[in-house]
Amino acid sequence: ATSLKLEPQTKIQKIICDADLAHLGQISFKEKNAKLRQEWILLEALDPTDREWVLLNIEFLESHSYFTQTAKKLFSKQKKINLDDLHQLKNELKAKL
Repeated sequence: ATSLKLEPQTKIQKIICDADLAHLGQISFKEKNAKLRQEWILLEALDPTDREWVLLNIEFLESHSYFTQTAKKLFSKQKKINLDDLHQLKNELKAKL
């Protein structure tokens, strides 16, 4: 149910998908996202530059939607804040170039 390539069909699958990506709309997003990056590097799945990582996350958050009304209510506001923070970081990284 948590595969990003499959669209959840049942209510249970939708709930599980929303729970799996709840961190996108939580205050702890930045810390959890840093741990995810380290996991990907350790697994040799991806070793992005700071800019690549920020752009990848912006693209993912912009394309992501929660499936249940509960998740939308609980996580959408903070997800927007997290996305805004990523855009700010992108601008800061651009200014350093």
